[in-house]
Amino acid sequence: MQLKNSDGLLELDESEKYLQKYRTILRNAGVEYPPADEVKRKCKSGQIKRTRARNLLELLLMYEDYVLRFMYIKIVSFTNNLRENDTRMRKVQQKISGCFLSVDGGKIF
Repeated sequence: MQLKNSDGLLELDESEKYLQKYRTILRNAGVEYPPADEVKRKCKSGQIKRTRARNLLELLLMYEDYVLRFMYIKIVSFTNNLRENDTRMRKVQQKISGCFLSVDGGKIF
């Protein structure tokens, strides 16, 4: 069974199968973490108080196209770990000292 076509993307039937699995998992999670009772759990600002799990579930539902974009567009990577690793040391340096002493020092780092 070949999962990818010549462009490196999943075949249409395979991507549809994974999309249905994704939606089934989120549907089951919706049963496990139902929406908060609007009357009982109000925050001071008037918004409904939700758990972290429910917030994540709602974001995964809302941004389904973005979460699964790697299946349809070749240049989108499955993970962004490489990008995060590239910027991590620079961010650590900024947090520790606040800045570089010179432009040359920043380039060397």
